[in-house]
Amino acid sequence: MTMKKAILCVMIAASLAACGVKPGKVKPPSGSRDIYPATYPAPTDDQTSYDAQMSKVQDAQAKAEAAAAAAKAEAENKPEWSVR
Repeated sequence: MTMKKAILCVMIAASLAACGVKPGKVKPPSGSRDIYPATYPAPTDDQTSYDAQMSKVQDAQAKAEAAAAAAKAEAENKPEWSVR
């Protein structure tokens, strides 16, 4: 019985180890570029364009925060009475 358990354990370990084995020479489908292994973001993305987009987002956020602060300051400085 012990021999059967040992063989079963070896077979299970071998089958699990084989799951991670990848073939060495994998080619992309015809008509597509081979870009792997690649890093994230994709190599075609230009860092300067990303920086420009983030700058626009941060500028818009800063403008929105400034407008909210101005509206809050105006509301705080508004008199509670009015002359009719």
